[in-house]
Amino acid sequence: MLDKKPILLLLVLLLNNIYTGHLLAAENSQTEDNSQSPIEANKKQLKLEFSADLKQLALNNRADDTQWLESENNQHLLLIHSAKGRKPRGNVLLLHAQGENPDHQRFIQPISRQLARLGWQVFIPSFAKQDFPPESAEPSLQKPASDIKDTTTNEQSLSSDEKAKTTSKTKQHYFKTSSDYQNYYQAVCQAVMQQTKIKQKTLFIIANQNAAYWGLSCLKMLSSSSAIIFIHPQLPKGVKNDLEQRFTGLKNPYFSFHPKNIHKDPFMRAFKKQVWRAKYLRFNIGMYSGNKLAVEDNQLVKTITGWLDSQNKNKK
Repeated sequence: MLDKKPILLLLVLLLNNIYTGHLLAAENSQTEDNSQSPIEANKKQLKLEFSADLKQLALNNRADDTQWLESENNQHLLLIHSAKGRKPRGNVLLLHAQGENPDHQRFIQPISRQLARLGWQVFIPSFAKQDFPPESAEPSLQKPASDIKDTTTNEQSLSSDEKAKTTSKTKQHYFKTSSDYQNYYQAVCQAVMQQTKIKQKTLFIIANQNAAYWGLSCLKMLSSSSAIIFIHPQLPKGVKNDLEQRFTGLKNPYFSFHPKNIHKDPFMRAFKKQVWRAKYLRFNIGMYSGNKLAVEDNQLVKTITGWLDSQNKNKK
């Protein structure tokens, strides 16, 4: 009669090996997941969001050339308006506001076409929406547990900033901090320069609204003689006001256009601290209000061009 004990013993050993193999595989998988930083793991789940469908925008825009940039492991659209004037003047890196795109009709599209007509080569990259937890203007003072009387929160009594912070605790963000988004912004500008092979000395920056804040990181890549133009500069939402700190040590020439009401303008207040040691600087109050820019109204771009021409002469 056949002895079944050896067969049963082999089956037990086989099942045990299979079970042990599954445990080791699970442990290795968990170890790999834990070895990733929270930002890397988060970026695998989330995607950069843009204010427009870039593929559709690549097919339908008013630019002369369309290219694709690789940055942050994502494709970014780059629109180029070729210089059409008789006198080639140089290159402009045009930074669009948050919530807009490289061919937005309010400001970006008309001014890029105007600049090209006057002899400027204009480069407009796409930037993703800022996606990071909002920062507090001041450190929050946490109350002791004994002072907390009500554990329920009346949603209607919360301010907009408080609601944003409450929502941010549950929402996942692509960038961990505003500094991460700032580094991303600089990387996109760097990708433009590398792909187009623009020389730093021939490049100027024009930044609209909250792009004025993020564009400061791109300015750091250029020489101290490269100028920047701020159009209606604004502090981005969810970012603490550290303009004075960011201005300190800068020497680049700048021209800043502001609306008529500048009493609460954070950029103007930071400029008045005079920590930005520019030899050439200029302000304009009221020329551009921030509304839709008509293609026919080229007073703004002529003023910019005249000032940039003077900066080119100063470099020689």
